[in-house]
Amino acid sequence: MKNYRVISLLVCIVFTTNYSFGQTPINTVSTVSTIVVPGSSSAQTTRSHTNSVNTILPSTNYNLNYNNNGNVNIISFSLSGKTYVRFKNFDTVIIRRAANAWETTGGNKQHIYVEGAAAVNNVTFNMPFPAAFPQVSGYSYMQKVMKEGYINRGSDNVFNNDSASDLTYNNIERVDFVYKPGMTASNIVSAGFLIAERGGNDPFKIAAITGIDANGNPTSFGPVRSVGTASYGGIIMSAATYVMRKDPADNNLRPFSLVPSQGIRSVFIRLGDLGIASLQRVYGYALMGNDVTASTSAQVLNYTNTTYFPRTTTTANGGMDLASAPGIFETDFVLAGHYLTLTVENKSCRQELEWNDNDFMQAKAYQVERSMDGNNFEPLKTVNATQESKNIFTD
Repeated sequence: MKNYRVISLLVCIVFTTNYSFGQTPINTVSTVSTIVVPGSSSAQTTRSHTNSVNTILPSTNYNLNYNNNGNVNIISFSLSGKTYVRFKNFDTVIIRRAANAWETTGGNKQHIYVEGAAAVNNVTFNMPFPAAFPQVSGYSYMQKVMKEGYINRGSDNVFNNDSASDLTYNNIERVDFVYKPGMTASNIVSAGFLIAERGGNDPFKIAAITGIDANGNPTSFGPVRSVGTASYGGIIMSAATYVMRKDPADNNLRPFSLVPSQGIRSVFIRLGDLGIASLQRVYGYALMGNDVTASTSAQVLNYTNTTYFPRTTTTANGGMDLASAPGIFETDFVLAGHYLTLTVENKSCRQELEWNDNDFMQAKAYQVERSMDGNNFEPLKTVNATQESKNIFTD
């Protein structure tokens, strides 16, 4: 779907909107379920985990086949009569780990889940999946799965670090979803982040990333917000999923558990919900367990401090089964065009506006607006997109 770009002679537009902060359940979603990811088909024979459960036999060789022909991606959703489309996916996902009682080094434990058959085949030991295998280096499976946006893959019990059992507990305190160029929104109620979760019933905490360093690491955050179970919307899709587990000493993902069919639900968190002001630059968001007590930017940064990030997070507070991040969503006229190279020249008392848009193939038209005070804007003209990046408008 091609989008409109909004341009003004002061580079961006401003809206003032009064509304109550709160997350929004999403019930009407459009998906594509036949996406093929290049290079991500994989057939492998892998020995299951020694403590496998839920009809996956322990220490048993299974024939895994990531068929890579049924990856499910959200392309748009409807809310209050408006259609929201994806602006961008995230550049990187950074998992912040800390040592706890079960894993004293904070090592690289990995849990992903992937859509599969409703029952484990313990006759032929074939285990087919319609989704892609996360081809990675350095065993960073979760990072790749979390950022690619295919919601029939995800990560299991992300923030659970209670070592009372050998189920899918982790050593994760914070997960950062980073969009390095950053973005600004003219209307903070019509742009934000769509978050999907298997089961649609686990609470969590979230804060906007308001600053990053040269390497994309967050340096500052907005206010911490709580998202409860009632915030999730209707079922987008239902699927049985297989949890694949890699302990720090393992060399690959191993079959661990079958989770019977659950619905995947989502919640839309607007930039305004996260305390972001109109035209304030934001670089993504950080997710945390529901028992995190951090409330300031400095405290969110300090994820190794047990005062703010407990090491005894139970499934009730940390059991978020995070589906792969659908991404950043917007309505047509919201996100400011940071991707435009724009110049303005005065010619005979008229302003000539010239811009170059590297994403011009995704643009349907450009709306040009004018302001005399930087606060109140009036539409001038809608300029249809051309078949090249360069555009000129004279006021």
